[in-house]
Amino acid sequence: MSFKKSFRVIACLLTLGCLLVLSTTSFAQPPYKELSYPPWVDSPAEKGKVRFEVMSKIANSTSSPSTSDKENLKKWFVDYHVRGLTHLKTISKCPDRRAVLLKELRVLKAQGARDYVNSLLLNTAKVLTEDNYHPACRVNAMLVAGELDAQPLNQIKKQLPKPSPQGTDFLIESLDNVKLDDGIKVAALVGLVRHANYGWATMSAVQRNDVQSKMIALLTAAAPQGRDGATHVWMQRRAIDVLGSAKVTGQDGEAVKAMLGLIENPQSPASLRCSVYLALGKLAFKGQATPTAKTQKATLDFATKTCELERKMIEEGLKKFAPRPAPDFIADRAKRRMVYVLNSIRTGIVGESDGNGIANAMAQADAANAGKVATELQTLIDNLNNGIDASALQDAIARGENGLRQLNGVAPAAPAAPADDPTAPATPPPTDDEDLGNLLN
Repeated sequence: MSFKKSFRVIACLLTLGCLLVLSTTSFAQPPYKELSYPPWVDSPAEKGKVRFEVMSKIANSTSSPSTSDKENLKKWFVDYHVRGLTHLKTISKCPDRRAVLLKELRVLKAQGARDYVNSLLLNTAKVLTEDNYHPACRVNAMLVAGELDAQPLNQIKKQLPKPSPQGTDFLIESLDNVKLDDGIKVAALVGLVRHANYGWATMSAVQRNDVQSKMIALLTAAAPQGRDGATHVWMQRRAIDVLGSAKVTGQDGEAVKAMLGLIENPQSPASLRCSVYLALGKLAFKGQATPTAKTQKATLDFATKTCELERKMIEEGLKKFAPRPAPDFIADRAKRRMVYVLNSIRTGIVGESDGNGIANAMAQADAANAGKVATELQTLIDNLNNGIDASALQDAIARGENGLRQLNGVAPAAPAAPADDPTAPATPPPTDDEDLGNLLN
């Protein structure tokens, strides 16, 4: 899955997740504010005229927008699109409205027109996110800010988008804005993941330093008062995604050391560890941070415990439906969870490319042992992908678990189960590339 497509999927899931985070935190209460449409929107003829001016004339012009053009751009993108985000009767349509707004913005050919609309949308995003508008409106306003581009994607010229520098500043500032609830800040982090992926090289040194320091601080700090554990984990995972997308290791490997600390902490949630492994697979950090035997044992313990918990869940499912055959969903869900976890771990060990990952930063002997772990994980992943039923899956997991225990030396006493994300509404539905919710419960 391309980053562009996966980002869209993640953004959709996180829209729901951000709203659920807001539902568990203190935020402004109804009655929510609404911005009514100006009279011309209710006139099909007038509305059609404004749309024609913007989408047919201004959009295809390469000249700087005139005063009249700017008036029409403001009418269409702010008075129509943005005001529509605030309407309570159609609040469920916010993601669709956001998608249409961004699609129409990206067809503007003139740089001056695009810059002008970007400025308008950033100003309105600040108003909407800080004031007493519906949480769905506030989240989507922040997501719009995160997707504003100085130059949009050009598939013909094979040019990636260049995120708006002003948008980057807005997202960075939002993380420290005391007027914003955590759910809005999660949406800001989603935008920063995109900016790090597409625009890290073009960010100013000040912007890069700000982003890096804030992301590392999120990884090393405990949840502040008033923020529940699930929300903090969500924010930490997005911080890890930012660092991984930007391929940032930090000064003297500071970022990598923070990530390795999360792996080695037995209380780290399973989903958080998976994000760490996936990020480490993108990073080359030999000589900056050295994974130790503690890292390897924590990795083996995590993989082994994953196998043990999934095997027991399948066993419970088989008992529940016996003597009838177990439904396909028992095996399917277990395989999806396990493949995600084990593939995340393996990616973290061997890296996405040469020079990346944990094994490449280890001493030679330790790297050889890490290679054996990666091989064992790949064998188990291959077995899981063979389309086997629940009973055969249970046996395959047991064999893989025994192999991992053998690599871990004498079969250890089962370590404490990795603490998964608290079962709060902030957890999104399980997917292959996003927070898996009750990953190991």
